[in-house]
Amino acid sequence: MSTIPAALAIDAGGSTTRAVVVTRDGSCGPIARSGRGNPVSDPARAASHIAEACLRATAASPHTPHMIIAAVAGTVSRDFPELFTELRSHGLPHTIAVVSDLLATYFSATPELDGHVLIVGTGAVAARILDGELVAIRDGLGWLLGDDGSGFWMGHRVARAVAAELDGRGPTTSLTPRLLHQLTDIPSREGVRGDELAALLSWSQSRTPMKLSDLAVLAAEEAVADPVASAICEQAGVHALATLASLGPDTLAKTNTAPVVLGGSVLDPGGPVGQRVHAALGHRALPVSDGVAGAALLAVRALGGTADATMLAHISRQLLVP
Repeated sequence: MSTIPAALAIDAGGSTTRAVVVTRDGSCGPIARSGRGNPVSDPARAASHIAEACLRATAASPHTPHMIIAAVAGTVSRDFPELFTELRSHGLPHTIAVVSDLLATYFSATPELDGHVLIVGTGAVAARILDGELVAIRDGLGWLLGDDGSGFWMGHRVARAVAAELDGRGPTTSLTPRLLHQLTDIPSREGVRGDELAALLSWSQSRTPMKLSDLAVLAAEEAVADPVASAICEQAGVHALATLASLGPDTLAKTNTAPVVLGGSVLDPGGPVGQRVHAALGHRALPVSDGVAGAALLAVRALGGTADATMLAHISRQLLVP
């Protein structure tokens, strides 16, 4: 093993954990992947997934990491002591820094120390970055209290729109046959309610609330031709921009030149919500697909390396290699 100073950089999100060994000069090993690393619902399992990715990344690298920089979703709202215990139980480095995945996402797009980040996927959250640190966060409160405009928010409204049509309270929408197609078994039943609405009720009540986020794609796919789907996507974009604007009165001002990093599937530049948000922000909008490059840049900085635009480009080029 090499003696060049190296660290494990981790991007642990709600569905996937990515880990890579990076040296002070920005040389990166292969990306190792495992399951979800967000500790909110199951911290023990999240810690196990992160440790698994770390072990795989370490085994695939010629460099021995002596510290860990873990960018983890959900850590703004809770501590994660289970992670320290799990990592150390596997003989991994005892020097461990846990930061928000918001920072990793932000620094995956820019090395600028001042700016904003907006992530809209299953959930929705925005943050202001000042001097390289989080100084303000908006939303990210979960499906029950917030996450306005998120995948869950959109999927919930898809289900409500379909239920309203079947119940005779809402307009006809192409979302209805799309959703009913997912109900593979609609048994005939006795009663006043129609079979399809009864099946939708059973289907919705048998799933965890967050699974409704899977329906967001239906709204995006039907937005061009269907007014109901279009309205859902339009309002999701309004919510996303409002969350960003709540960070300060000048956040959306045309005179503001600070970058705004955009992450999460809902803000894909090719989708209806992403198009609206990108159009509102113009050249300030910097899309990213994940936070692994930013986690690596944070690790380089922690190792004493130069975390500038050249370094970020160097890291990003390596991580794009299959």
